[in-house]
Amino acid sequence: MQAPSEISGDYVLSWEHILAKALHRVRLDSVRRKILVFSLLATLIPSVTIGWLFYVYANRFLTDKVADQLRDITGQNVRELDLWLKERLYEVRVFSSSYEVSENLDTITACGASSGRQNACPPPSQRLP
Repeated sequence: MQAPSEISGDYVLSWEHILAKALHRVRLDSVRRKILVFSLLATLIPSVTIGWLFYVYANRFLTDKVADQLRDITGQNVRELDLWLKERLYEVRVFSSSYEVSENLDTITACGASSGRQNACPPPSQRLP
């Protein structure tokens, strides 16, 4: 069995050998090319990161803005429906307290209660439809 230092030394040598092969395949043998790749990565990584963060924040901002607009529109529709309902209730109160409605209602109920008397009911031309 080998000593731990020899095992780790072999591991480091094999790791360095694999990395050297990979760099040679990509043609990064010279210092000039390594500096070029490093400078490209140094500019691309922050640019991509900033672009991604901008996308995330813009998407969140637009989603919140659309949600606010939908809440405003919904509130406006609720107010309009409430106003429409109040107008209809007012019309019902006005028409139900009208003299003609109450008089005709009395006539209709009297006609229904005294179905045996023909004179109590108004003629068909005067009845409500």
